[in-house]
Amino acid sequence: MSTKVWTSQADWRGWSSHSKAPTMDTETVANSLTLMIYLYATGFEEFTTGAMPPDYSEVGTGEVLVATDQAQSGSKSLKCTDSDGANHIGYIDNLGLNTNLTYQAYMRAHGSGGGNATFTISVDNQGAALFVQSLSMYKGDGHWKYYNGTGSVNLPTDTQFVLDQWYKVKMTINLTTKKARFYIDDSYKGEVSVSYTTATDCGSAIVYDSTTGSSGWIDNIKIWNLYDSDPTLYQSPATVNYQFDSGVTTGTTETKWNSFTFTATKPANTNVRFRFKTASTQAALASALWSAYYTTAGNLTDVTDGRWIEVQIELSTTDGVSTPQLDDLTLTYTTVSGLRFI
Repeated sequence: MSTKVWTSQADWRGWSSHSKAPTMDTETVANSLTLMIYLYATGFEEFTTGAMPPDYSEVGTGEVLVATDQAQSGSKSLKCTDSDGANHIGYIDNLGLNTNLTYQAYMRAHGSGGGNATFTISVDNQGAALFVQSLSMYKGDGHWKYYNGTGSVNLPTDTQFVLDQWYKVKMTINLTTKKARFYIDDSYKGEVSVSYTTATDCGSAIVYDSTTGSSGWIDNIKIWNLYDSDPTLYQSPATVNYQFDSGVTTGTTETKWNSFTFTATKPANTNVRFRFKTASTQAALASALWSAYYTTAGNLTDVTDGRWIEVQIELSTTDGVSTPQLDDLTLTYTTVSGLRFI
């Protein structure tokens, strides 16, 4: 008798229903099986032109507004302007996040505005005005920069930009390791320490432009609750399928699938469930019938015999905030040569 515990290999995440959730994205990821929760996602199309979005608060007055003069897609974006030399900062507050965060958006900068003029996205420590980390377009020298705790410096992989051009940017923050990663147009630009190393949360997402005569636009913002490099987004309920071969080829003996166990975290308003189907060959799985859904570990009472088995895992959330996570799944089966595990 031998034992093997299967742990997810081709991993995935999904997004829950949310009032501002966009349509399905197509990207890739590797980590535990868990749902991704959008904390904020919008292309600004639903908001009133010339007004600040209702989810924002502003430092300064009247210069962080929904505009129609530029848009990465659709007809609207959020425009940040500096006409008087004062800081005009748009905050997305109360993200309710005390661990990690990923901030993705499209950014476009306009106007030189002097050597230190910047168009910036950042995350701060729940309104404490202390940057966890930031990503800036420095218009004076045309370089992307981050904050290293004392000042803004070039990214680990130094990267330049062109004014009046859209760029897809991503800043992902891990408060456990105190690290942040940056991506420009899906190209990895390096990992750095967070600038405020005693930060305990990523409470506010920020966008702002600085220096008189300078402006910038941001569009298609997505903020989610995980540290990641390149996530795959699915709508809840999200499913993933795996196929396994028992390898039993002795005579005409088929494999009997007996039971399964799993390790999962299921907060309130979330669920993880499984169903199975079997066949003598991998090709025959396509037309095989599914079992009933299982939500608790135990005997596979309605799973038929067969060398091949396919398991479908479904993760779901109903509140758009909580996410389940599956860590491992173990299947046992019996053959003429004895009890084995997969």
